Amino acid sequence: MSDSSALKALNAYAFRPSLPVPLLLCAALALGPAPRAEATPQGGAAQRASALRAGTPRVPASRVLDKRYKEQQHAFATGRSAVASTAPRGRTTLYVHTPNLNAWVMNKAAGPTVPYYDERALPAAVAALADPAAHSIIVVTRQPSERELDALFRSLSEAARPSARERLSVICAPRAPGKSLLHALRKDPTALASLTAAVATARERGDDLRLSAYSVDRDLARLGGLLELPIWGATPQQRRHGTKAASRRWFDQAEVAHLEGSFGPLRDTQAIVAALSAYVDAHPRRTLVVLKHNDGAAGQGIAFLGLAGLSRLQGPARTTEIEKRLGDPRQLTFAVDRRKAADDATRDTWASFEAEVRKVGVVVEEYVPRPLELSVQLVLHPEGRVEVESCHRQLTRDGHYLGCEQPVEPALAKKLAAIGDAVGSKLARAGVVGPIGIDVLGQRSRRPDGSSELLLKACEVNLRTPATRYAAELAKGATGARFDEGLLRTAQRGVVVYRQTDNLDRTALGPAVEGLTPDALLPLLDRHGLLYDAARGRGIVPALLGALTVEDRPQRKLGGAFVATSPSARPEDLRAAQRQVRELQRMLRRVLSEPG
Repeated sequence: MSDSSALKALNAYAFRPSLPVPLLLCAALALGPAPRAEATPQGGAAQRASALRAGTPRVPASRVLDKRYKEQQHAFATGRSAVASTAPRGRTTLYVHTPNLNAWVMNKAAGPTVPYYDERALPAAVAALADPAAHSIIVVTRQPSERELDALFRSLSEAARPSARERLSVICAPRAPGKSLLHALRKDPTALASLTAAVATARERGDDLRLSAYSVDRDLARLGGLLELPIWGATPQQRRHGTKAASRRWFDQAEVAHLEGSFGPLRDTQAIVAALSAYVDAHPRRTLVVLKHNDGAAGQGIAFLGLAGLSRLQGPARTTEIEKRLGDPRQLTFAVDRRKAADDATRDTWASFEAEVRKVGVVVEEYVPRPLELSVQLVLHPEGRVEVESCHRQLTRDGHYLGCEQPVEPALAKKLAAIGDAVGSKLARAGVVGPIGIDVLGQRSRRPDGSSELLLKACEVNLRTPATRYAAELAKGATGARFDEGLLRTAQRGVVVYRQTDNLDRTALGPAVEGLTPDALLPLLDRHGLLYDAARGRGIVPALLGALTVEDRPQRKLGGAFVATSPSARPEDLRAAQRQVRELQRMLRRVLSEPG
């Protein structure tokens, strides 16, 4: 479709009050010319059409964008206290949540569903509209259908729902693997024009504007510079504060108990062997230790090394044996390979990992068998305030995050909040702003009197939007809940209970998921009363639906939050709500398995 045809389609809908113009633009580009609609004047539409007629906004040189970004972040950090004291304003949040982790991690984790992970922020962007003064702009790779948006709007209250559609702008900016978002926008004049116009409209309203990202790399920083928006997140220069080695330094400064080990990071075999030998001396009875990529994520770069018998060796004999074990796939196993066949050519080895080790390093870390995996989510405000947003139990497999559960017992949540406050305060003083997460492992320890206690050890700091935050933001928006003494409580003092995951795949739902599309799934859920409804406080909020559109059908999956509301925090009421959450999971699988 030509740009002129797209513009005609846009003008046909430009004043239709039920649909935001950027969303209409994407629909026009994808579907071709649309039928004419009756024109009704509406603010912002004419400006966006004018932006398209003017052509692609000019993108300045990178050095100019870098300078603008630094200026915006400085003004944001130094001016927030003054802004907070003024009269309340509306807020517009631009969500750009494309994964942008370490390049080695991204290459290892690459798969057909990865381009759609920016959609994880879509339910959160809709949930933010629970505030009638809020607007959301979101940049995604795939155009969500009207049915998908309707399913998400149902999670809002009756009061917020009527205006929600016109307060949401969806910008479609597909990009090729390995290409930056800024590069994609340069090549897509309609998307760039719509994005800049949507931001300009928010400025005209006088809104408090910010960009919310999954993680801020140089590309995202330059986008912030282009749009002259502050970014709600750690700067590219601050990302080093979130490595595995740096995490331990923050834990030490905050006097928080953490996993034992050597945290150099270690970048050569000799240093690694020496650290492993020292670990054996300190813990001669332990039979396993963890080696972790210093900037790893998504389960990538986690390896387990067997230590059995090493304590009986000394000097050169131990050194030789450790070197031998590093090269032995029976002794050094990688988390992501645990379900692969022994002869699978894609399995990692020390030889394939060593080049990355020399570049970014590894840490040696104690192995905790069958831990209780927990996390605390924080927001660091520019004025130094640390806000504890939520606590979760994490669901993982082979080091890979699968999902999370809420609630955590109040006494345990209080301990997690204390860890978050202590570490977050140190990071806030270092100038870090925005959402972060801290992973914590819990392990039962037996007391001399025969009783046991749960010992907590901080594991790592994630200076990015944690996956658990998407679930918490969704739940807060859908239910109006606030974090209070470890629980998400509604205005009526009910407690929100949920399980969230990005991995509803063949393993979770059976082979029927391979034949699903978003527009086939949603009517099915609706027909069986499974979609979340704010009036009932219960149901499924679907997410990551673009992962149902990949051509490789066995790789298809979706995300979702299974939500129920307990009338109180009494244990019996919480258990009943947790049973409702489990029943929603069973019903989804049952519905998909039904013929026809």
